[in-house]
Amino acid sequence: MRISEIDRQAYLSKTLCLYMLFICYSTEGHEKTRNLALKNQANFELELPTETKSGSKGKKAKDSCYLTLAIKDANGQESLPALVRISDVNKRKAISLDGEILRADNWFSLGANSTVTVPCTKIEIEALRGPASKLATLELNLENNPKLTAVIEIERFCDPHENRLYSSNTHLHLNDMNAEEALNYLRIVSRSDELDIVFLSYLARKNPSSFIPDDRSYISNTLVERAFKDNGFGINSKVNALFANGQEHRNDFIPTNGKYQPGYGHVIFLDIEKNVGFFADRFKV
Repeated sequence: MRISEIDRQAYLSKTLCLYMLFICYSTEGHEKTRNLALKNQANFELELPTETKSGSKGKKAKDSCYLTLAIKDANGQESLPALVRISDVNKRKAISLDGEILRADNWFSLGANSTVTVPCTKIEIEALRGPASKLATLELNLENNPKLTAVIEIERFCDPHENRLYSSNTHLHLNDMNAEEALNYLRIVSRSDELDIVFLSYLARKNPSSFIPDDRSYISNTLVERAFKDNGFGINSKVNALFANGQEHRNDFIPTNGKYQPGYGHVIFLDIEKNVGFFADRFKV
């Protein structure tokens, strides 16, 4: 989908400055952030003892409770998707919400009125929704409470739209999931993060090395290619976010003696109509 629903100039002028700062900061972001995410997820699983983990989605484990989360804007009545982290207060450990979308630092993106299974113990719930929200917290004692609905109100410290400010993810790749899972991720995460615009980024280096995950396995590449043909991603308009095409260009990081050879990366084209090919082949660093 091409951007037409918002003031393009206002959005791009504010986003470009932030994004240029990001480009100047690092040229090897994919490998570093991917490896860090995998390490954090592995540590997260190791930190959680078996009895602290929740049951599989839709199944109630022994000594666990069904907890429905109704997260609302302080000025509204509608239950909303949000970022949620639940911890066992006694063990001071985060609780894994199996089947939900795991984000950084043990946070999960949950849909509206999500029901999760958690241990029947004293828990703390933390919730956020978007960059303008305050952190909401709630403690509950779930002992002898096999089924409970928790209502959490999230307050805002400002309304960005009043100042013509828009929240966006300008650079998103998705991997290790199928198309249906990827579209579900986009629907839920765009709302839990309260994003106005999401640019799904196409990336394919011509000669991916064995040191770099093969970019052609990104399901996001498949979705962007389909969107070029179909003029959109086919995501329900009720999601309230715009989904647009993007393409990332970077030259190959060729290993030299087992180490990465630095080059340029994270050069992003946004809101484009077609794949422009291997841009890095035309310009050598």
